[in-house]
Amino acid sequence: RPERDASVILSTPSPTRFEKQIVTMAKEIQHWKQSCSDLQSQLDAQAQLTSKQEIVSKSIIAELLEQLRSLREDGLKKESAGTRMQEKLNSMLGTLKATEADLTTKAVDVSRIKDLLRSNEVEIQK
Repeated sequence: RPERDASVILSTPSPTRFEKQIVTMAKEIQHWKQSCSDLQSQLDAQAQLTSKQEIVSKSIIAELLEQLRSLREDGLKKESAGTRMQEKLNSMLGTLKATEADLTTKAVDVSRIKDLLRSNEVEIQK
């Protein structure tokens, strides 16, 4: 272990300049190892957060797609219901036109009957 080796070197009565450089380099290496470890921890945390965000995003997208599909189905149902309503209204309009024609014919018949009754009444009064 570099810390133990460094303490052994520094505990000698008079470490050489080279030994001091080795101890300094060992400390720097240890510092860089710790920095790399800290960065790796930050990267792992960021990756975990990104993964969670991806899961949430996928969930939101799936929910929006489901809502879109549901709205589309509702729209198709309403369109179909609208078409059926239009067909019913057209049928009712046809029935109303036929009824109007029938009533017009009956009104003409009633008018003729009234005319006949008047003419009969006139005949009777004579």
